[in-house]
Amino acid sequence: RSAARAYFDAHPERKPWHDAKPGEVWLLTIDGDECAAVADFLDFNGTNERGNFITFRHNDEDIEAGRRIWPESD
Repeated sequence: RSAARAYFDAHPERKPWHDAKPGEVWLLTIDGDECAAVADFLDFNGTNERGNFITFRHNDEDIEAGRRIWPESD
C-alpha cells in the first residue's frame, strides 16, 4: 500500500486546466472565488471577484476547479 500511495502522491491526477492553451479563457475557482483568466504558456492571468489581478501557474494547487469558457467546446 505504501508504494501505491507514494506513486499516486508523485503522479497526481491531471486536471483539464493543466493543458490550457495560450489565448484560451478559463473560469477558475480559487479559494472559493471564481475568476475569469486568460491562459498563456505557463500561467493564468486575470482578475478575481474583488477586482484584484491574479496570476497562477496552470498546475497551481490553489486552483480548485476550472472550465474553459472560450473558445467554447463543440
